[in-house]
Amino acid sequence: MFRKAGAHVRANVIGYVALFVALGGTAVAATTGTPMLNGDPAGGSLMGSYPDPVIGRGTVGPAELADGAVGTAKLDPLAKAPDADKVDGMDSTSFLQTGGKATDADRLDGIDSTSFLRTTGKATDADRLDGIDSTSFQLRVFGGCALGSSIQAVGSTGSVVCNAGPAAFSTFDDDTGSLCNSPCAEGTLSLPAGLYAITAKLEVFQNAARAMFVVCRLTAGSDVDRSEFDNQAALAGTAAMLPFQLVHAFGSPGLVSVSCTDFGVGDVRGHDLKITATRLGSLSNVPSNVG
Repeated sequence: MFRKAGAHVRANVIGYVALFVALGGTAVAATTGTPMLNGDPAGGSLMGSYPDPVIGRGTVGPAELADGAVGTAKLDPLAKAPDADKVDGMDSTSFLQTGGKATDADRLDGIDSTSFLRTTGKATDADRLDGIDSTSFQLRVFGGCALGSSIQAVGSTGSVVCNAGPAAFSTFDDDTGSLCNSPCAEGTLSLPAGLYAITAKLEVFQNAARAMFVVCRLTAGSDVDRSEFDNQAALAGTAAMLPFQLVHAFGSPGLVSVSCTDFGVGDVRGHDLKITATRLGSLSNVPSNVG
């Protein structure tokens, strides 16, 4: 019986020692090193003293935590990561805020906005074309001419000068009387400045039984057309129609005349004189190239 009791004590000696210490108020840490008693300071990752040490601040890092050991419920909702104000490692001050303005916001390709023309602005040479001032160009024609007339000239301001179109001036005399012994006027026509095609005719009649030699001229300025009749038969009542035609440019008002002479032979009279001048828009008068 004693042998059984001794064996029981030997087998449970550690339990009895622990019970004794607990009942006696003394704590002993079951470690492989020096035993720790109540009140002994904690060491290593622990702080405080036994029997209630706590984990020291900053002693538990990623290496001490197992993957998935801390859930979101354990995180402080007000906590902020050290690089929370960085994007790709750049500080938030490196970025432009929503209502901010970039330092070069008024530049385009590095050029200040004052170097560009505003929408309602006007360039310094806006009134030039290829460097030529607008006053050197013909303005748009805004004038017009009445029906039957044409534009004769266009002013620099766009106004027009009208040409009333072809105009005819004419005179006549049914009986010019006896022809002069030396050249004298049978009839005249006054004309304003312009370009003219002029025609005339005069019938000459011999009242006496005499030969007839008549020379007449249509004259406009320095332009002259000559027409003559020569009849040596001594017959009364001999008549001839003398035609005339020329062109002339009057730079100012001028006079057209028909003058004749019968050289004092017989009694030659003039009948049915007509002078007609037609004003033209343009005129060309060149020598004939035939012959």
